[in-house]
Amino acid sequence: MPQLEVTTYFSQLFWLAICFALIILFSWRVSLPRLAILLQQRWEQIEGQKKLAHTLRIEAETLQQLHDQNLELARHQAKEIVLQADRQMKFTFEQERARLSHAMKEKIKLTENHLHKKKEQISREMPDIVRQLTHKIIEKALNPSDFSQTISIKIKKRKTPDA
Repeated sequence: MPQLEVTTYFSQLFWLAICFALIILFSWRVSLPRLAILLQQRWEQIEGQKKLAHTLRIEAETLQQLHDQNLELARHQAKEIVLQADRQMKFTFEQERARLSHAMKEKIKLTENHLHKKKEQISREMPDIVRQLTHKIIEKALNPSDFSQTISIKIKKRKTPDA
């Protein structure tokens, strides 16, 4: 193998140094500046995105605080509306209850007056009704033949349809 011969070591080391120097020089003058520019652009882009993300996060936090304040205000307003509606319903209920109570008291008074008048009327008519009933009872008691005739006629009428 030619690369293992001792006589060719010097020429191999010479060309190794020249190729290495050319590669270093090419990298230093061409590749590394391009890579540095690319890295700088990426760094600036990342930093810009970080700043944008920070700005957006602050804006989002501000919007969240505003949203929370609006939500709390809406809850407070809703609670006030419910309390106001509750007060209004209670007030209306009390008014209606008072009106109905007054109307019922008036109806009860009218009914009591009407019943009292009927009671007085019946009390005035009672002696006449008792007198008439007494006369009829006495009449029936004194005239039993009419009573027996009436009963026999009723009994005959009942038997006739069955026969």
